[in-house]
Amino acid sequence: MDYMKQAILLAEKAMHIASPNPTVGTVVVKDGKIVGQGVTEKYGGAHAEVVAIAEAGAEAKGATLYTTLEPCSHFGKTGPCSQALIKAGVAEVHMAILDPSKKVNGQGRSEMEKAGIKVVVGEHSAEVEKLHEFFIKHVKTGLPFVFLKWAMTADGFVARSNQKPGEQFIISGPEAKINTHKLRQSVDAILVGAETIVKDDPSLTVRLENVEARHPIRIILDTTGRTPVNSKVISGGLLGKTIVATTNQIDLNQKGAYKKNGVEVIVLESKEGNIDLDQLLKKLGDMKITSLLVEGGPTIHKSFIDQNLVDKLLVYVSQDELGKGVPAALNIDQIEEKFLVEKSQIRKDEMLIGYILSKRSKKTA
Repeated sequence: MDYMKQAILLAEKAMHIASPNPTVGTVVVKDGKIVGQGVTEKYGGAHAEVVAIAEAGAEAKGATLYTTLEPCSHFGKTGPCSQALIKAGVAEVHMAILDPSKKVNGQGRSEMEKAGIKVVVGEHSAEVEKLHEFFIKHVKTGLPFVFLKWAMTADGFVARSNQKPGEQFIISGPEAKINTHKLRQSVDAILVGAETIVKDDPSLTVRLENVEARHPIRIILDTTGRTPVNSKVISGGLLGKTIVATTNQIDLNQKGAYKKNGVEVIVLESKEGNIDLDQLLKKLGDMKITSLLVEGGPTIHKSFIDQNLVDKLLVYVSQDELGKGVPAALNIDQIEEKFLVEKSQIRKDEMLIGYILSKRSKKTA
C-alpha cells in the first residue's frame, strides 16, 4: 500500500478546513498495518501528526509515520509536532515536502534526526506541492493564492450581448456546478465585482449535499459603492462574512449602510480609476486569507491577468457555440499561450486547469 498516497487522500477530503494553516494528512503504520491517521483540525486545533499518534496510542512506539508536510518545531496555538513524535517513540518519518515557513523550514526534520528518528523526504512531492499550494504561496510571499474561474462557450463567450439583469444564461452542466461549489468550499475567499451583484444578485455561498459547508469570505470589488444594500450579500442574512473593497470615492451614506448590515468595508487606493489590486492582495494576505477565488466577469478577470496576479485558472468550456456575445477574458488559444494547461472532461463540458507560465519557472514575486 502507498501510505503517503493515503495521507494525501485524507488531506484532500478535509478540503482546507485548517486554513490559514495547511490541512495536512498523516498515517501511522506498524507491522504493515495502519494503526493511526489524522488530518489537521480547524485553525487552533491539533495538527494531523498529533491526531494520528493519539489514535495509534502505544502502537506509535517503533512505528513509521507518513505525513504530507514536515512536522512543525515551534510553539504556536499548539505544541511542536516534532517533539510529540519524539516523545511517542516513532522510529521513522516520511514527509512529502519540507515546510517552507520561516519558523520550520527543516528544523522539524533536524530535531527528529538528532533524536535518532530516520527521516525520508520527497515521496509524491510534486503532488503535495499542489495540495498545499495555497499555504506555500502565502508563507513565501504574504499574499493569497489567486485562482480565476469562469465558464464559456466553445467559441469563447460568457454571456449574451443583450442579456437582461437577473436573466440566467447557463453554459456548463450540473456536474461543473457541483465542482465549482467544491472549489468554493476549499478557498478562504471569493471575489466578484459590483456589476455581478447588480446584474445577478448571487449568494456566493457553498451549496453541497451531505457536506458541512465552509462558506468563503465574500469580497465585492466596488470602487464607488454601487452594490445595492438590499442585495443578498449585504442584507440577505447569509452565513459567513462579506467585505466590500472600495476607494475614497464611495458615498459615505452607502458605506454606513453596509456597516449597519455587518459588512466590513475596506478603503483602498485607486489606480487609474480602479481599485489597486496589488494593495488589495496585500491586505487580504495580512488578514491571513491564503486563497482567493475570482469569479467575477471578464473585466475583472482581465485586470488580474494583465497585472500578472494570477496563479491558477479553471475554465469550463461547453460544446455549444453562441456566435456573438460577451467575450471571455481569454479564448482557448490565449489560455494555452499563457498557462500550462491540463484538459479533462466533466460530462459534456471540457475543463481546463492551468498554472500561469511566468510563475512556473521562478518563485512568485
